[in-house]
Amino acid sequence: MLRLIKNISLMVIYSIAYYAKKGKLHYFLIPLLLVLCFTGGILTGRNSSHKENDLSSLYPLDRNTLEKIEPSFIGLNVNYQPSLSKDGRYVAFASINIEVNKIKDIEVKLYDTKTRKYVVLPGINSRGWDLAPSITADGRYIAFQSNRDGVTQWNIYLYDVEGKKFVEVPNLNSPFPDFNPSISPEGNFITFNSLRSLVPKVYLYSMEEKKIKPLMEDNME
Repeated sequence: MLRLIKNISLMVIYSIAYYAKKGKLHYFLIPLLLVLCFTGGILTGRNSSHKENDLSSLYPLDRNTLEKIEPSFIGLNVNYQPSLSKDGRYVAFASINIEVNKIKDIEVKLYDTKTRKYVVLPGINSRGWDLAPSITADGRYIAFQSNRDGVTQWNIYLYDVEGKKFVEVPNLNSPFPDFNPSISPEGNFITFNSLRSLVPKVYLYSMEEKKIKPLMEDNME
């Protein structure tokens, strides 16, 4: 057993060193985190001391119900990327629905801590992956990224929580991936990453001017 643990440890160390050298460490860490998620429950806050094959501690179902469920339908939800309104009432986050060994869907959700209920956001989520929400100080607007127009076509979207509709953001998105948005507290600006220059850079979008404003580094040549 000790030899097995030693060999596995060496494999992990060699893998980390290899991917770090190639600059692709995330290719190793993301699958590792998902494995730990299933085995130890580190992303769900669950206690990993439950007995092997005893799913009753992981899912709020009785044993008779669990025995009727096929393993391929058993998964879990991982919530991450939270964004909080100024008064702490609204929490926006991405909810990942994982089924066995694959991500089934990623959705943007908004929770009202006052009513202790989720806010209905008609149309905000799609068949693609909707994630990285950023909420304004008053909780009215949510900026997020989505690939609803294509698996590799990431765009930035702005949603009006009060009006239950999308807000136009002309001249923001490009033919290249635009992602990781962050909206200012008043909703006047959206900063985000983009590959429009073929390398990841930070860009600033003005809601008032409806255009990209140059950053300091863009003027330093």
